[in-house]
Amino acid sequence: MKDERLEIILPNSLSEAILSLACIDCLRQLQEKYGPSRNVVIYPPDRLVEVIWALKLFETNLLEETVKLHSWFMPSDKAFFLDSSARSLGLRSKESFGYKLKGQLHANHKNHLAFLKPQEAELPRELTNFLQTKFKLSAAAIKYFGILLTLGYTTAQIKSCFAFSQSSLELKVDELNTWKPTVAKQSYLVFCAEASYGKSESTSKAWSFDNFVALAESAYNEHNLMSVFVGVDSKSVLPKDKNFLLDLRQKLSLVQVAQLMRYSKGFVGNDSGTLHLANLMKNPTICIYTSSTPENRGPLFSELNFPVCNPTSPEAALNGLKNMLIKNV
Repeated sequence: MKDERLEIILPNSLSEAILSLACIDCLRQLQEKYGPSRNVVIYPPDRLVEVIWALKLFETNLLEETVKLHSWFMPSDKAFFLDSSARSLGLRSKESFGYKLKGQLHANHKNHLAFLKPQEAELPRELTNFLQTKFKLSAAAIKYFGILLTLGYTTAQIKSCFAFSQSSLELKVDELNTWKPTVAKQSYLVFCAEASYGKSESTSKAWSFDNFVALAESAYNEHNLMSVFVGVDSKSVLPKDKNFLLDLRQKLSLVQVAQLMRYSKGFVGNDSGTLHLANLMKNPTICIYTSSTPENRGPLFSELNFPVCNPTSPEAALNGLKNMLIKNV
């Protein structure tokens, strides 16, 4: 009997795609212990594909038009569409799973995954408590574990084999990219003032750009740290008379941003895809939460995150910076 082919289309959002990786890693562990043998293929967002590939979890591909065309002749046995968008239109499978949002184009899902919209249905309390208590996973990461239940694994099986720590999700960084930032010879922090990768910083979940600049100045005055600003929105102007500020916005690929974080002392930013990328690189982070909480949307490795909730000024975030540096020097 041939192996079942399973395809998982990760969310197009960087943060959601990274948050789903705990579940993907658990699937790998479950298959090793309990079977059945499945040929699993994951499709990350295009800009994240190199990073996910470097984790070596499962076969990792771009969701290209040729893949979609091939699926009409040789569809996979099961496909999980974790993002309600037009990105996966045209991909066929024998059995499809996903959810729909009003007014958005989406693939034709035959099976509705209510757990992807937690307000509709909750996962078993025993499973949620286990993942929250033992691994401190946030609600945004836990919801994806419903995929495992859909595949027929039990809460007891997940509890018996799932192991997750900072040694999990190890990126093969030497294979990822050989680029090394020139600033790596100095001590620096990485800042991203955007609320999500590629969008303006002036949204409800973003802290003021000026507050980030003031915090960067404090990092220099009190800890002698440079600050490197990344992102794709460069409308807000950094002061030109501050030689401890380096502006690399719109100058780096996402893989280069990941490498920049690898050599830094830490990351400072909003609840964004860049924050979760820093966490995946095992970089200590300060997350400024203005519209969410760490319990709802914290990164995978919570012990590396130093949350600051609803700060009213740069001074209000200074303790988070000090705590991060004390624990990670």
